[in-house]
Amino acid sequence: MRKITKQAAEAFSNHRNFSKDNTKVTTDGGYVRLFLFGNNIARLNTRTGQREITTCGWNTITTKQRLNGLPGVSIHSEDGSVILNNRKWDGDWIVVNHWEETYAAMYTPTCDVCGHCDNGWFYILNGRHDYGTKCPACHRKDVSP
Repeated sequence: MRKITKQAAEAFSNHRNFSKDNTKVTTDGGYVRLFLFGNNIARLNTRTGQREITTCGWNTITTKQRLNGLPGVSIHSEDGSVILNNRKWDGDWIVVNHWEETYAAMYTPTCDVCGHCDNGWFYILNGRHDYGTKCPACHRKDVSP
């Protein structure tokens, strides 16, 4: 990770202003915003903790690098498509804080909510097995608006 990306990500996460070369972090009106070449590529609502990102239509190495510096974000290109956290992404604004808190793993667990047992994808809560597991159906119930 480039030094400027690390500095910007730290400023963003710690709600501090930062400016160097083509990268800027601002704090204003309850939001922390990350800019690259004047384009707002990430924003954090300091009241709710909701974090969103976008490429602003610039699927460049530098844009992906700055966004990859943020927690819960993993972006790369594959066959001409942008992949965000192992899912195809069009680059439009998307909430990413959910991915930081859970991830899916392949093993044979039992859902802590409904007792379902299967050889499929289950959600590991807060990144640790000892916080519990949920099957996809129970997980969707919790995260649906």
